[in-house]
Amino acid sequence: MKRLSIGIITLFTIPVLLPFIPLQLSAQEIASNNGDGENGSLAEPEVANYLDRHRAVRRVEQLQQMTILDIQRLKILVANFGSEVSDAQGDFEKIKELYRQAQEKWYKRRYVESLNLHNDAREIVVNLFKKISVLYQQDVSEMLDDCSTRLVDAEFSQSLEPGQRNDISKTIAISQQKLKIAYQQTALAEDMLRENRYSDAIKHYRLAKIFAIDVIRDLEMDPAKKQEIDTTYRVHLLDSRGIAVDNSGGGGNTR
Repeated sequence: MKRLSIGIITLFTIPVLLPFIPLQLSAQEIASNNGDGENGSLAEPEVANYLDRHRAVRRVEQLQQMTILDIQRLKILVANFGSEVSDAQGDFEKIKELYRQAQEKWYKRRYVESLNLHNDAREIVVNLFKKISVLYQQDVSEMLDDCSTRLVDAEFSQSLEPGQRNDISKTIAISQQKLKIAYQQTALAEDMLRENRYSDAIKHYRLAKIFAIDVIRDLEMDPAKKQEIDTTYRVHLLDSRGIAVDNSGGGGNTR
């Protein structure tokens, strides 16, 4: 009787277990053929691809606007001072080409590849802004030194010859305030550099240039020398107002 019961149970159990055996073997064979390791999973590649695409779409949408705006800014900077920055023009051309390639991948719905190209472009953008900010830092430092020297000379001249030039006292007072603002803008630019915000640093350096050049010009009383100052700092003033200078007519950057 016991043997009969065991036989009946076995007959009912085998059909239930049989469907699972080939499935397990099939999964193992597929994992082996695909080179999956001990911790491999057939679903992981598909899930990873979906997540990568989803993240890429969101990130590329952000980078598209960022990069095109930076290209517009760099176009002016490179036009005005590219000759004074190592490989500036070459870097700018690389940025534009990478952006074009990234957008082509985007419209072909190859979002991850588009993101990789955008990231490559962003790296060059940041590096180019950094190199240009170093030039601005040097230019502003020289201008501020010139301002300080001229201001001291004007104050010293006024103290030795009081009453000789009634207008100079007001000019000195205004120049002091302008120089203070120039230094404040320079300090803000230095803060931006420490945070690796090179584009923002350039904005503050541009403002510092405007006030510094005003001081240099205001403290020069010789009309002929004033004209020389206007010529010397022409590119800097136009650049500080976001204008690209056309150097084709021979009016290049002089400092």
